[in-house]
Amino acid sequence: YRNNASFKMAFNIIIIINIICAYYIPLSNKKLNEIENLQDLNKSNGWINLEEDVINDFVNKGKILIVDISAEWCLTCKLNHVTVFQDKDIIQNYISDEKLELMYIDITSENNKAIEFMKKYNRRGVPFTIVFGPNAKMGIVLNEVVTKQAFINALKEAGF
Repeated sequence: YRNNASFKMAFNIIIIINIICAYYIPLSNKKLNEIENLQDLNKSNGWINLEEDVINDFVNKGKILIVDISAEWCLTCKLNHVTVFQDKDIIQNYISDEKLELMYIDITSENNKAIEFMKKYNRRGVPFTIVFGPNAKMGIVLNEVVTKQAFINALKEAGF
């Protein structure tokens, strides 16, 4: 097989992919590893603890509410925070707006309140992000991996 041109080409492609991964994966993990404590990070950026009974109050006042349930051990949660919630454009254009409220709950340790909240939306794990607003009183559940565009679309759909 080693004399086969297809085998040599496939082998070279695998080597190239490995080289690319060896270079880029540590770079992306560096950003993720810089976030050691999501709860502290969220508090420093205006996120408040989840209080389910005030969700309707915020929505009735015309506010957009983002509820984020995450855990320290959850790499996807950290990825969402690095790529979306901590993105400079998102912060400048959306998160810094007074119309937007941010709620967070950490389930690194078991948290029955968060688990019961997620069950209402047929979800059982983290990350769990949902957007409420005047046009989305029942909430818009985002995928586990949140993209900037999906986040912006949900905000607009909710009434931003």
